[in-house]
Amino acid sequence: MELIDVVLVLDDGVEIPAHRLVLASASPYFRTMFNVDMRESCEKRIFLGDVDSASVKALVDFAYTGKIDVISDNDVALFCAAHRLLFEDVVDYCCEGLVRHMNKRTCLRWLKFADQYNCQKLLSVARRHAAFHIVDLAQTDEFRRLSLEHVSQLLTSDDLAVARQEEVWDIVLQWIQHDKENRKSNIEELAKSVRFSLIPEQFVQESVLSHPDFSINSSLIVEKISALERDLPSPHRLGKGLLAAAGGAVNFIRTNTVEYYDHLWNVWKEFPSLNEERFMPGVVSLGESVYAVGGEDLHSVERYDSTQGRWVEDVASMHESRTRRGVLIYGDCIYAMGCGCNLTRHGVTHCERYSPVTNSWTVLQPISKSARVQGTTVLNDEIYVFGSNYFCQSRNGLDVFKYDPVANRWLDVSFLDCSVSRYSRFEVVCADDHCLHLWREIDNDFVPFEHVRLDVRSGELTRFEIRGCPSFLDNFLNFYKNTYCLANGKEYSVGGVMRGDGHPTSDVQTFFWYDMNKEVAQYVEGPRLIDKRLGCGVGAIDRCLTFNLF
Repeated sequence: MELIDVVLVLDDGVEIPAHRLVLASASPYFRTMFNVDMRESCEKRIFLGDVDSASVKALVDFAYTGKIDVISDNDVALFCAAHRLLFEDVVDYCCEGLVRHMNKRTCLRWLKFADQYNCQKLLSVARRHAAFHIVDLAQTDEFRRLSLEHVSQLLTSDDLAVARQEEVWDIVLQWIQHDKENRKSNIEELAKSVRFSLIPEQFVQESVLSHPDFSINSSLIVEKISALERDLPSPHRLGKGLLAAAGGAVNFIRTNTVEYYDHLWNVWKEFPSLNEERFMPGVVSLGESVYAVGGEDLHSVERYDSTQGRWVEDVASMHESRTRRGVLIYGDCIYAMGCGCNLTRHGVTHCERYSPVTNSWTVLQPISKSARVQGTTVLNDEIYVFGSNYFCQSRNGLDVFKYDPVANRWLDVSFLDCSVSRYSRFEVVCADDHCLHLWREIDNDFVPFEHVRLDVRSGELTRFEIRGCPSFLDNFLNFYKNTYCLANGKEYSVGGVMRGDGHPTSDVQTFFWYDMNKEVAQYVEGPRLIDKRLGCGVGAIDRCLTFNLF
């Protein structure tokens, strides 16, 4: 380089030549050094002290090129150097790298690291990751060495994933007992994070009130907890699920690729591919496996084995081809109700049930009326099936059927009048109390879709106001072949295709969800999918099925 006017000198003897103007433009640290009346402002050689020389060289290169190679091996050293020398863009790059490589084994380390360097983004992700894996991490010495502040923040986090509140109490005791004499006084503070009202009274009496650490101030502590409990946020979630999107079509070509949404990082990530290309498969989790069931014109089933880290084809095939709309979990079995195949003009009434114990499908009582299944869900220990016949001009709507798995019999519940074009599509996304929630696609240029709730007792249909919809869902563009799914208390829409004037125009990477509040569905846009994906199968995956990806 020509016209060099400064040399950076490190403790290990490495010297890095540079230009003051370039360094000052990239870093407030150097800008202040060279412009303020400091000794270094006029010296040729600047001693930086004990900073990693390779990282300083990378920072200087970044100042000239705007590019930097951030890999997992040098993220920490580069982060520390960039943080000290105030290369803010590089700090952000390093933070993204650390987040990307974070897992259950490293999140506590990064939690303390981020706190030390006041890196709020990294701290937030590490804290959420640790809260998600709290049950396993509580068994480690690294967790037991955490400060009171860190433990308290984890136990009161909305991302805390526990099955029972007794587990929260056990975690409190494990942390206290690691250094009992010094931490005994903290038990009152940590007890505030436990929802004792959700714990059986016998457990409270035997394991809480009779515990030696409560022997003196038990009544006082219980009184404080009772008062504070009214102001605590909602109970800790019982293990939030991942969201897996499998198969479908990418750029209108069928695919076997899979990706999953990680709510901790709010990002879609790659996942091992299926063995077969599947369009509109059912995706469900059962036991220790995830199943991809059928798809358009497919009888076969494959499952993801988390111990092997791949999809295996050791599941018995169905008697009929099925798509995602007819596939659901009830009890310890997978149910496939009707057909729902796009290429079938007339409804298929056949139903079957898969038992992983026997690895076999059992044929069930058929649906009482020919109908193409548009959606299924479980409500009050019974399976509800929505069926339609697109090619029946005189009957424009949905038949609602109820199946009793114990008695193996069907009942007609009601007929839901669409009152719109016979090409309308319904998706059943969830059930609560005595109501079913559905998304209805309308073949209408001005109303692309709507959210409705059906009261199965009265047959009353309630329409939800949708707020915050983006412009691409308005007016002449219709949005279809997207997949709806319920997970984490939200109704998600994944992928889809845009169409104008009734014809497909482009598939999309759109991902959004709706927060339900009384009669309003509030639109919230999420991160884009990795691929443009339409007609995919989407399933909520249980917390225990983390696929060894963390």
